[in-house]
Amino acid sequence: MPLDPQVIAFYGDSLNAIPDMSTFTVEGIRQAMDAVHNDKAQSPAVYSVQDKDIPCPWGEMPIRIYRPDAKAGHGALLYFHGGGFTIHNIASHDSICRKLCNDAGVVVINVGYRLAPEAPFPAAPEDCYRALCWVHENAEALGIDGGKLAVAGDSSGANLSAVVSQLTRDRKGPALRLQILCYAPTGCVDYETSPSVKACGFGGYVLPKTQLEWFYAQYLGKDADENDIRLNPGRAKDLTNLAPALCYSAEFDPLRDDCEAYAAKLGLAGNTVRSCRVMGMMHGFLMLWEYFDVAKAVLEEIAGELKRAFAD
Repeated sequence: MPLDPQVIAFYGDSLNAIPDMSTFTVEGIRQAMDAVHNDKAQSPAVYSVQDKDIPCPWGEMPIRIYRPDAKAGHGALLYFHGGGFTIHNIASHDSICRKLCNDAGVVVINVGYRLAPEAPFPAAPEDCYRALCWVHENAEALGIDGGKLAVAGDSSGANLSAVVSQLTRDRKGPALRLQILCYAPTGCVDYETSPSVKACGFGGYVLPKTQLEWFYAQYLGKDADENDIRLNPGRAKDLTNLAPALCYSAEFDPLRDDCEAYAAKLGLAGNTVRSCRVMGMMHGFLMLWEYFDVAKAVLEEIAGELKRAFAD
């Protein structure tokens, strides 16, 4: 099917304009993206929102905690925002977290992990795993059930969710009831030969190949190993015994094949997996759920899966 009419109406001619990322500073790109995504006047109200910091060896890592009501003992979802490991933040994904909090009736914890290039790989995955462990260790003080934890993310945040799911298994960390991966880059598919990159990565769609390469150039340190599962979780030799996975790809996304290949590998390894290709959508569609009916429906579907995952 073609691009969803709401996508076309929202983006207009900008879908055909591929900016040369090398002509922008990282800070300039961050400011431009913040201007689009960080002022969410339409964001739904939740019972309470609290900003806190997780103590870390390098200082403090910000988190934002959303509660659906005054009750204690809810399950908790840790949300890792997307943005190529380089841009976006807690504020850019505030509205997603608010909607999931309300619709699922769970506590949502929006994690402000460190960004590249100031903090290159493997800072982001280690930050996210640290956040999971801290939430589990402080479950009583946070008023949540430490036995009901899940992780979710979009784009690079989905990569981080997949990585954290593997790290917590390998390091015998907190158990997860669900991992939610929305259009995740995983390293399963070579971008030079991927049909979805060839179809959607050269103009007319969000996240062209040039931008994808720019993000990784910011993220990767000099000694990054492409087979390190903290970078490419799809290259792990062992994908068994992982949390049940809910995986979404987008029809018009260069990362579509990579995301779907990881879901298939999880299933072949014996994990419970539900994989869905969202038709008519492009990369990053969840951030625009207030504009796209399909994106709103996906978030509501995710909320339903969270309710089931946390049900005793």
